[in-house]
Amino acid sequence: MPVFYPSRTAHIVGVQKLAFLAGSGIIAIKLVTPPHDKNVVLGSGQIIVHEIVFPCWELIWMYQRYYSPMELAGKDKLDKFKHEHPDARSQVAAWEAEIEEAAWQTPYDLKRQYPKADIPGKQQAIFDIRGNRYRLWVKITYKLGIVLVKAIGTHKEYEKWEIG
Repeated sequence: MPVFYPSRTAHIVGVQKLAFLAGSGIIAIKLVTPPHDKNVVLGSGQIIVHEIVFPCWELIWMYQRYYSPMELAGKDKLDKFKHEHPDARSQVAAWEAEIEEAAWQTPYDLKRQYPKADIPGKQQAIFDIRGNRYRLWVKITYKLGIVLVKAIGTHKEYEKWEIG
């Protein structure tokens, strides 16, 4: 079993420890199997320790994509629209909140949450607002977790947008 000498340690979740190896760009995670686990012989007082070592950027990428919500860019367009169209204010605000909690990795994840959304390209989506009275066009970079508001407007304005 490899030995590491952490410069700093912090508890992650109960039995896990995270160690940053000084100046190496490497992160080691120490997983300690609790005594109630079936792999441990009862009464022996033995604890099984697993150590996993990998580059820190791997952990950062995994955390950002699998545990972080989407970033919403272009809120200024949404704010302007909400000011100009008070009838859609609550629905746009609800949509914003849902997007900031979403963690889509593919267009299929988006379609699961919004079955009526149109997906004209792999990285674009069109949402209906207020029962198709308004349309919201976004560009999505799934790998980075960014939703960029391209345009929001009436259905008539939507017909003039060059989506593609």
